[in-house]
Amino acid sequence: MPLLLDGKRALLLEDDGLIAANTASDLSEVGALVDTVATCREGLRMLGEQDFDFAVLDIKLVDETSYALASELKHRGVPFLFISG
Repeated sequence: MPLLLDGKRALLLEDDGLIAANTASDLSEVGALVDTVATCREGLRMLGEQDFDFAVLDIKLVDETSYALASELKHRGVPFLFISG
């Protein structure tokens, strides 16, 4: 049986290492191919190197918010969701 996100490329922006690892693992378990970054700058760089099917963004990072990356994802037509904890 195919997995829910089988082969879909995901961009995960999360600056907490444990949360990033757990979220990436959960997404991988349902078939997603996950690239994890900890800053908006890294996320924007990854967008220039790779096409993504969707993104999961932590809203409030240590020194910034993820709104700049969300704006670029929206501009490119890449669906995303915000997470916060």
